[in-house]
Amino acid sequence: LLYKSDSRASVALTTWSAGGHESGAGMGGVAGLGDIDGDLIDDFAVGAPHEDNGTHLEAGRVYVYRGVSSGVPSLTKLISMSTTFDGNCGSSIAGGSVDGSGVLKPNVLNEDGLGDFAEGEPSFSDDVATPGEGRVRVFFGAKPNGPDATPESTIEGGCDSCALGASVALGDVN
Repeated sequence: LLYKSDSRASVALTTWSAGGHESGAGMGGVAGLGDIDGDLIDDFAVGAPHEDNGTHLEAGRVYVYRGVSSGVPSLTKLISMSTTFDGNCGSSIAGGSVDGSGVLKPNVLNEDGLGDFAEGEPSFSDDVATPGEGRVRVFFGAKPNGPDATPESTIEGGCDSCALGASVALGDVN
């Protein structure tokens, strides 16, 4: 069920559901992203960290949906389904934040006015020396189609079982 908030209360907008490409994908972690594609309507992402890719179990995936002013959201991007490792992509997602009045504010990291987001992959490992090091990847919003599937920045844990990306957050820290 998708909800739309207004100044009176949160009201049911429409009956809508989305599912991963397989049973047991773990789809459900949701993040409001703010406007990531420049259409002045907030967008959102849903993680499916246990989705398989045919080669690796639980490679994971992030589904990015374009917000709509009426009707149902449409899938606009599939982000980072790894073909080389089991990473649990989409285990955590961080985008916009809600201000004191309940309004979603995008986290704009590159000062272009579009919302940006981060996703965590706590099981990521690209070599046998650092199993489970994890990583966090940052994606910038872009007009007119939203973020590119290639991250703008990637941070890896660098140590055995660090599980970097088990939880992510974005915000102004200075």
